[in-house]
Amino acid sequence: EMHVVFDKAMFGPDAKSSLTIEEFRTLVDGCRKISTSLNNPVNKNATEEYSELKIMFGKSLSARNDLSEGKTISLDDLETRKPGDKGIPAGAYREIIGKKINKDKAAGSFLETSDFN
Repeated sequence: EMHVVFDKAMFGPDAKSSLTIEEFRTLVDGCRKISTSLNNPVNKNATEEYSELKIMFGKSLSARNDLSEGKTISLDDLETRKPGDKGIPAGAYREIIGKKINKDKAAGSFLETSDFN
């Protein structure tokens, strides 16, 4: 049940809680857009055409500060930087924490799997 009024200042018990004609138009337009969206699903798994963008805007792990050979890596030693194709993907940080680095790495340099034993 919908109550529509020309003006919310009109007399009546439902006038203040009713929709104006413009508000009702907005509601109907929104419902139509939702219906269109539901009837035209998007396959979010089909990302092949965006693979170049995923690399460009993806992130890789890098050293936040200078790391000395033999240092055990903690979360504070890591940062993420673009692009996403330089060494270890940012999402793999859990696999790096607690490992010892086998060479010196400068702050800002990308980390690679070969940097760990």
